[in-house]
Amino acid sequence: MSKDFIRIANEQDMKVIIAYFEQALAHYEAVGELMAMQDIKYFLHNVRQFQFVVLKETKTETTYLFEFPETTDGKRETGTIIIPLQNN
Repeated sequence: MSKDFIRIANEQDMKVIIAYFEQALAHYEAVGELMAMQDIKYFLHNVRQFQFVVLKETKTETTYLFEFPETTDGKRETGTIIIPLQNN
């Protein structure tokens, strides 16, 4: 995990992240996008096992880096998400 982050995600961040993905899931369910739905359901089911840090915060969005749980072969994958803030 990168050491170039502002802070470790807190409980409020987790609520924002979960709400963002729940909204995305509702959208993909409405349009019938099965692959995206599966990915998001997996993410939501395992979200507390991921490690999140805040890379960047602005008045309009927050950028998070997350790390998937370690695989059986010791590899770790990371990803980033940019979540637009509702009250900007």
